[in-house]
Amino acid sequence: MTKTTVLSIFLLLVNITFALSQSGTLDTSFSEDGIAIQDLGTNSFDLVYGSALQKDGKIVVVGASAGNFIAIRYLPEGNPDSTFGNSGIVIADYNGLDDRCHAVTIQPDGKIILAGETRIAGQQDFAVLRLQPDGRPDSSFGVNGWATTDLGTTYEFPNCVTLQRDGRILAAGRKENGFHSDFAMVRYQTNGQLDTLFGEHGIVTTNLREEDEAFSIAVQPDNLIVLAGFASISAMGDFAVVRYNPDGTPDKLFGDGGKVLTDMDGVGASDFIRSMVLMPNGKILVAGNANNNNIDFSSDAGMARYDKHGDLDPTFGIGGKYIIPFGSKTDINSVALQADGKILLGGNSDVMGDNRWLLARFLPDAGLDTTFGDMGIITTDFPDTREFVDNVLVQTDGRIILAGTEGTSTNLDFAVARYIADFAITYSVQGIICYGTNDGTITVNAEGGVAPYEYSITGGASYQAANTFTDLAPGSYIITIRDANGQVGVMGPVEVKNRPAPPEVTVVSDADSDMIEIIVDGTSDGFQYSNDGGTTFQAESIFTNLDDGTYLVVVVDQNGCVLHTEQILISTLGIASLNVLAFDLSPNPGDGLLTIELADVTSVIDVQVADMAGRIVYTSQVDGNVNGKNKLDLRFLPEGNYFLRINDGEKWGVRKVVVLR
Repeated sequence: MTKTTVLSIFLLLVNITFALSQSGTLDTSFSEDGIAIQDLGTNSFDLVYGSALQKDGKIVVVGASAGNFIAIRYLPEGNPDSTFGNSGIVIADYNGLDDRCHAVTIQPDGKIILAGETRIAGQQDFAVLRLQPDGRPDSSFGVNGWATTDLGTTYEFPNCVTLQRDGRILAAGRKENGFHSDFAMVRYQTNGQLDTLFGEHGIVTTNLREEDEAFSIAVQPDNLIVLAGFASISAMGDFAVVRYNPDGTPDKLFGDGGKVLTDMDGVGASDFIRSMVLMPNGKILVAGNANNNNIDFSSDAGMARYDKHGDLDPTFGIGGKYIIPFGSKTDINSVALQADGKILLGGNSDVMGDNRWLLARFLPDAGLDTTFGDMGIITTDFPDTREFVDNVLVQTDGRIILAGTEGTSTNLDFAVARYIADFAITYSVQGIICYGTNDGTITVNAEGGVAPYEYSITGGASYQAANTFTDLAPGSYIITIRDANGQVGVMGPVEVKNRPAPPEVTVVSDADSDMIEIIVDGTSDGFQYSNDGGTTFQAESIFTNLDDGTYLVVVVDQNGCVLHTEQILISTLGIASLNVLAFDLSPNPGDGLLTIELADVTSVIDVQVADMAGRIVYTSQVDGNVNGKNKLDLRFLPEGNYFLRINDGEKWGVRKVVVLR
């Protein structure tokens, strides 16, 4: 049904039959052939304007059809999500007139923010709709989930929407009055009410030239707000970037009073930004059309990069600008960054006379990445003649999503395609098993390229042959894969999650009844308790009828993690809590070759290792005089979990040991 071709850097069309997992091919694990098409009605104009990725890998695509907001959610394998709306589709109508959704963002709690326009009293106004994760309108937002704003002119609409870290919502686009228009931005509180502390009663407008329009919005880590679009005089436009303080006033430290205008090539054509990303180093990367000529219908792809002050970055392209003539007419509508800093452009181009989806990859400082597709460029041709890409997204596994429209002049449909960036990569993560330990694990599997592979979690600074990384601390990791030919694939971030901090444990007793009771804050379901240093455990947290003596209380959770150890002395004189012998083991988990480090111990220490059933499987002694460190070789033990106990005759200590192969 579809065919994928690539365009060389010399602008020659090359037909290639791809192997399953070659760089840049359609991912056939997505909707069977790599492309999902959704027709919302015969001879209807179903237009995609935005898309976003959820944390669970589901894809939300939004747009308009028959005067309604449309949101479709796809499962990671490319099928509509039946738990969302009606069989994966939400059709939302504000007032029965002309509604169009232009942008989407996802809240941390899974609620979905749609931003677009609606017609009220013959005028187009800003409209924001918040959906519950299942697609129902969120009644706690605005009125029945809707918030609308009249900016005081006849034609107003947002092209983009984003969230601040405090949950407030920013929507930005165009405020038009006759032949003139301005950047327009509105901020809403989390309940959908206008934030009157922002701009003028929640609204900020910025006049740059005769015709101005914002297409992309981003919030910096320092809460400064950046808008990107174009500013035009007599239909001659330039790239326009404006930065604002958190209260909506222009940031006078950026550009000229907060504003930066860039003429891309000075050839008397128009330039406009359609997309922007903030880079980790604080620089601003924008992309869109350069040399756009509406008379001969020609245009090129253009990118520019600015530093934190708004100056063009001389290390990017040529003096901070980069223009790429893919074909006679190319529209760039989206830019995204891969985890390795490579740049993806999504759009459409009239290759060989017909319009096709375009996906191109560039090196971090510009220049086509010739390892991707054919010399850095891929086009995808549909059976029909009208094809437009609106968004490019990068999944955490590195695969690339294009969302857009395809069809004929009388019937346009939603379309989503997924591509393999470099390799077909899958992974599994084992989070931290025991709080306070570094025992996370990431296992990576790859297909494509030329085996054998090497794997890295250090950004390519070092590689290993094994595809499993162990002893990982909590945090985010970028996975890099390198094949035998030096081809590199990157995925991430991949998160190793920490376990919640353990509950507080209190050991109490009644001297008269010779009883020890262990109290765990909150639930104690699944916990196990021992009073003999972990030799035997029971589900009951109370020990009774105890003889005089010393008892080592150990509490473990469902994973066998030691939550608490405490030594208790029961005698005719009463009951007392004694200090526990402190020590560390490393590496743990590991292959069984351990270093035991004792704190403030100078005597000979007895060592016992027991399995999870309490059976002693190893005994030894270590000398606290040996710089506090000794080696224990448990590599003879089968893979599994064990308890290691030490005893200096007065004090006890317990640690869980995990042996991996």
